[in-house]
Amino acid sequence: MRAPCQSDAPALYALNSNPQVARWQHWSSDRTTPQPGATIRQYRAQWLQDKGYVWVIESSGDKALIGYIASRRSAATVDIGFVIDPPRWGRGFATEAASALVDELARVHGLQRIVAICDTNNKASARVLQKSGLTFRGVAKQYIQCPDHTGRRYDASLFDLSLHE
Repeated sequence: MRAPCQSDAPALYALNSNPQVARWQHWSSDRTTPQPGATIRQYRAQWLQDKGYVWVIESSGDKALIGYIASRRSAATVDIGFVIDPPRWGRGFATEAASALVDELARVHGLQRIVAICDTNNKASARVLQKSGLTFRGVAKQYIQCPDHTGRRYDASLFDLSLHE
């Protein structure tokens, strides 16, 4: 994993524009940004302000961008999320990245909890979160509002990991 750079913008735009990916996103993505590079600048600004971090996930062989993983801290809690290119789904990339991030976050001083949510129908992401050490805590009805501006809401599976107990 590495910090994103400006040359990643086209690949990130293509990834976020993919309907298979966008279907599961509960955040507004680069697909609505007229200039994909604006998202890279936003990632860098959040990084510098210690508000959030995004890491690009590359394949070990050809160094192709195959996804990204992000964390956003609020006081003693951090939430995580990830996106993997659909042709790479089911190969362990999300689990490897999420596990590495959880391990790293567990060492952060003052951090007490890691949280994540996913659509209740996204069983693959739920498995990734559980394999990464998070525990399923329940379902929040109509919790996620779809970012497509339709106002549609759907249920979310809630996961967390308490640290330093």
